[in-house]
Amino acid sequence: MLGKEPSLYFRLNWLVFAPLLVLIILVSSIVQYSPAHYGDYVYPVWADTMGWGISLLSIVWIPLGALQEIWRNEGSFLQRVKHAMKPTIDLDAEDDHPKETKSELIAMLN
Repeated sequence: MLGKEPSLYFRLNWLVFAPLLVLIILVSSIVQYSPAHYGDYVYPVWADTMGWGISLLSIVWIPLGALQEIWRNEGSFLQRVKHAMKPTIDLDAEDDHPKETKSELIAMLN
């Protein structure tokens, strides 16, 4: 993005510490789990299950996408993981679409 490789600090944070922190938070929330309640009222199991399902629905796609990318690549397991961790989109690529000027955009709207 800036034309140079990120520092060791950022690479370690992105590759090790951030995923490790997310895993620790997930495990601790499972270990410290207690059924949802409001005062003395304890919510039914189906409501608790629905809450966990809705929460996991947005998160589950990340590991599933990683597994799909590893499965789709060729080579040994380590080669697949290394290839899956490399970006495949060139964010510095030239845009093929012409840039409209502000006056052209205003003319299109009128």
